Amino acid sequence: MIICANAGDSRSVLAKKGKKEEIITEPLSEDHKPENEEEYKRIIAAGGHVEENRVNGNLALSRALGDFEYKQNKQKNYKEQMVTCLPEIKKKVRS
Repeated sequence: MIICANAGDSRSVLAKKGKKEEIITEPLSEDHKPENEEEYKRIIAAGGHVEENRVNGNLALSRALGDFEYKQNKQKNYKEQMVTCLPEIKKKVRS
């Protein structure tokens, strides 16, 4: 298995050989932007807002390992904070 865990402003891409030795790329991660529906809902539920596609008008991503000022809601666990450290995990069968 190939496992990709992403929580931040980085991207992962799988490169593999196709027909006639061509290289095919496949994204293994998605950008965690505040305007994405799932991310937006979590930000609002944690007491934040999205302004100009940024968390509280400042941060351009909605998942990160740092940025602790966006993780201060004591009523929410780490998965539910405005900015979460919970990674998105994708698995691919290796061939």
